[in-house]
Amino acid sequence: MWTRPGQRDGLEGGSGGDSPHSIKLSLARELHALGDAEGARSLAEEVEAESSGDVKAQARRLLTELH
Repeated sequence: MWTRPGQRDGLEGGSGGDSPHSIKLSLARELHALGDAEGARSLAEEVEAESSGDVKAQARRLLTELH
């Protein structure tokens, strides 16, 4: 499913919206889907270290999938 620029696609999975950490986490998920586990892990680790709440929890879940 394609979205227009600036339109949310529902992949965020919770609060956080368009915060920089949410955007990085979305990019990490896309990198993972494209097979770039190293790039995804790097971004997810950064988000996990710098964010809080739901975004931090989502980053931890992604890291679990990547390890």
